[in-house]
Amino acid sequence: MEICTICNKEFKNLGVHMRKHETPVEEVLGAEEDFTEMEEADSVKITPKEINSRIFKQDKDPKRPLSEFLDEYEITEDELVRLIKGSKVFSVKDKAKSDLELAEVEVEKYKNEKLAFITNLLVADLLEKRYNFKCTEVKGPRISSSGLSKPKIWVMVRKVQD
Repeated sequence: MEICTICNKEFKNLGVHMRKHETPVEEVLGAEEDFTEMEEADSVKITPKEINSRIFKQDKDPKRPLSEFLDEYEITEDELVRLIKGSKVFSVKDKAKSDLELAEVEVEKYKNEKLAFITNLLVADLLEKRYNFKCTEVKGPRISSSGLSKPKIWVMVRKVQD
């Protein structure tokens, strides 16, 4: 068993352990340094607030007007709102609702056509349920000549009314 001179723990294979410290074993085994300075640094307690202030160096007044912030980053209030909404984590229910709303918009493009090639299952389903379409074929997924994957295609045909 060998003792790591960095963390003072005992290991069967010191070479493997040293990878965690990103230090070659030879460098550590040959080093005769005094680690008292390091030990003293470990005993100093820093609060999370202090860490944040050191990282982000909060020079800005947190109560400054929004207009100053928008001017500094050259964005509009609407763009900021879109950024915030776009970064939120959605629940499965919210994601399904959003996907359905997008599909309903896309269905509007195809509802009066006789033939439609659809790459979204929700759109194909809505065309079938609401606008008298029938899926006659499903193609893909397939790999293009450039090696990229192409999506499935639902071939939708409007049923002829008797």
